[in-house]
Amino acid sequence: MSKRKSVTAPIRIDVSPMARGKWRATTVGGETLCIAAAPLVKAARILIAKGYDPSSIVELWHQHATAWALRGMLGAVAAVVLDGERKVTQPAKNGPPAGFPANAAQSLAEGAGPP
Repeated sequence: MSKRKSVTAPIRIDVSPMARGKWRATTVGGETLCIAAAPLVKAARILIAKGYDPSSIVELWHQHATAWALRGMLGAVAAVVLDGERKVTQPAKNGPPAGFPANAAQSLAEGAGPP
């Protein structure tokens, strides 16, 4: 059983444009997490796989920006279904889709809104 990395400050993901609609997502420390068309979603999945707590806040910042562009809970962001991916199964009556992280469903229920 792996221990989750608990983070109190938001996790900052910096993005810079690459060729053909792709973006390079890096951490503040300069580690490249991915190059993707949806860098926040892909980076969130990678961070969860590395052991970060899904209830942590993640922010996407454009290169040289003075404020974040997108923000959300790591688990909710990672659960977003991208175009071309297999969709999650339909929810049971009044419940979240199967495989949808419980903390993401709770965040949406509390009115946090989608990331």
